[in-house]
Amino acid sequence: VLAKHLGNPEGAIGKAVTASLNKANAGSYSAALSKLGVNAHDRVIEIGFGNGREIPRIITQALDVTYFGLDVSETMVAEASEFNAEAVRASRVTIAHGVSTAIPVDAGAFDKALAMNTIYFWSNPVADLRELRRVLKQDGRLVLGSLSPSSAI
Repeated sequence: VLAKHLGNPEGAIGKAVTASLNKANAGSYSAALSKLGVNAHDRVIEIGFGNGREIPRIITQALDVTYFGLDVSETMVAEASEFNAEAVRASRVTIAHGVSTAIPVDAGAFDKALAMNTIYFWSNPVADLRELRRVLKQDGRLVLGSLSPSSAI
């Protein structure tokens, strides 16, 4: 049951699992943001944003940052949309349901890309990475972070 909700959180159990992961992943998320190096006017994409609690940290890293998040979980899309409603209304944040093998944006749309603790849920990581490369600008930066799933609980 836990493994299912780590890969695609659903309902009340998925919400609880994700809330506990926010605490467990705080340090690695901070390190990833440091490596990502968000600058003024960057467009950032994140794959697997969970409940969206970290989105405000991303968009406040620098002036005029915009964010596009993509997640496979409809529950997390709803949670993140509600939590970030003001930023969504202000067009600073876009939250979408989907998969990272088919990102619904033009090529070269983003300066930075982030995917934390998702790569081991991708059925074909080469295809996901190829798609991330497509949506990144030529000089864009991708930061992937992963833990052993057993260490996340």
